[in-house]
Amino acid sequence: MRPLDFYHAGAALADVASTESLRRTAVGRLYYGLHHEACCRYFRKNPGARPLDRNRRHAQLADRYKNSPEPAAQQIGRRLSDMARLRREADYELVPPLRFE
Repeated sequence: MRPLDFYHAGAALADVASTESLRRTAVGRLYYGLHHEACCRYFRKNPGARPLDRNRRHAQLADRYKNSPEPAAQQIGRRLSDMARLRREADYELVPPLRFE
């Protein structure tokens, strides 16, 4: 499966999500689509880079982008971190309503 298929599924779900649980699910699909696509692109551009630590791969990927000298890559890293935070909120902070639509 292509990584952006997750993203497109999340975007389609977000467009029609009529319940909080569907919006929370859309956040997860959007995040994982972007994370996997960013990971693929990072290793295509940096084939000799050391692998990500399995237990910290999400934070490490964002950090590698944020530590790049390229402003566009730094922005990708910041967005990945923001989306990871939103995904954690959507998946684990179930009592309060979502802060975003």
